[in-house]
Amino acid sequence: MRVELALFGAFRQFDPGARIELELVNDARVADLRLAFAGYAAAHWPGFSPGLLARSAFASEREVLRESEPIPADRRVAVLPPVSGG
Repeated sequence: MRVELALFGAFRQFDPGARIELELVNDARVADLRLAFAGYAAAHWPGFSPGLLARSAFASEREVLRESEPIPADRRVAVLPPVSGG
């Protein structure tokens, strides 16, 4: 299945459209998406920091997703890097 991944925060600097598509197996979980995204980023984005991805969350349009959860039915997910405020 093709998953549309929306990029936010620091990830936006790597893709002008702030979206990528990844191919995953039909019964993929969020943990599978994280691994596929890490591989894509390492192959396509010089300067990508795996540490940033390790601290980031994935979310559907309605909630933050746990690693063991299936990919949402609409196959649209956002990656949310950590933020700080002040």
